[in-house]
Amino acid sequence: MSSNPRSGSSYTGELLSASRDSSFFFEPLWYFIDTHKNQPPTFEDKKSLLMNLLGCNFHDPRIKHMLYSNRQSTFIFRKPSILGLRYDDKSFIERSGFVKKMEIRCRRTKTRVIKTIRLNMTEIHSIIKSLPAEGPINK
Repeated sequence: MSSNPRSGSSYTGELLSASRDSSFFFEPLWYFIDTHKNQPPTFEDKKSLLMNLLGCNFHDPRIKHMLYSNRQSTFIFRKPSILGLRYDDKSFIERSGFVKKMEIRCRRTKTRVIKTIRLNMTEIHSIIKSLPAEGPINK
């Protein structure tokens, strides 16, 4: 879901993901603003990040960074949530299988919602066109 700022899109995203059988990623493109302030992301960077979230591929280094960030993890991962997990020792998170558990929780959902205001219509159209017609991630 993409929209303009202050248009009710956050509320709409919450409604679309209200089911227990859904995932909700809120403004994941903030990752680029937080980590690449002086270098705007390419369309391919944005597309691959969004596709990995839709596919629940949390081993993508950017998504791992989000999960490990105290700020981004609670902001972006609305469902499945990180359930207040706060560890300074990133190696413990890896050893505990946290990333894999998050992937499994995400893959069990039938509906995956990404809310963003950081894409233009040409980018949105290109992403939608690249989605398969059927399968767990589709148009």
